[in-house]
Amino acid sequence: MKIQHSVSLIGDEIENVFNIEAMQHAAEMFGSSCKFRKSTHDETNTIEVADMVETFTHLIALDNWKNAHVLYGFQLPQHARAAIIAGNERRGISKEVANVATHAVIIPMISKQLNCINVAAASAVALYYMSNAFRGRMQIRKDPQKKRPELVLIGGDNHAELGSAIRSAAAFGW
Repeated sequence: MKIQHSVSLIGDEIENVFNIEAMQHAAEMFGSSCKFRKSTHDETNTIEVADMVETFTHLIALDNWKNAHVLYGFQLPQHARAAIIAGNERRGISKEVANVATHAVIIPMISKQLNCINVAAASAVALYYMSNAFRGRMQIRKDPQKKRPELVLIGGDNHAELGSAIRSAAAFGW
């Protein structure tokens, strides 16, 4: 039996227009809708907290909270109407949204200095694992270094974007 998930993306107080555009593109790539709460750059695609609660059966906070489930292997119930909520670039998810979240997931980071990846990249990773694009748990291999593809980055003149791309690749398990 095929399990169907309807997973939407909600950006909570996203400030950077480039993150907004990247989140919209990520949602489109996975056939998801994308809305924003209190965004200063996209007034047409907005959603309020009350509408989130009314529309979705599962509100999944994507944040590095201590009690969050690891994203890899987190499974939604069959026919869930879920929204992944990605928080502000610096402050994370607002208290208003945190109070209505039914679940929290985290993308685990190996680094001791970094505890998160760019909000748009994190949104794409979460959509990948929680949509129908990915089925089942993340594979754990005996010797992953021998089975990973080489990663080539061309034109990496922006250190922030280059770092985000490398952290995103690691989050996808590449």
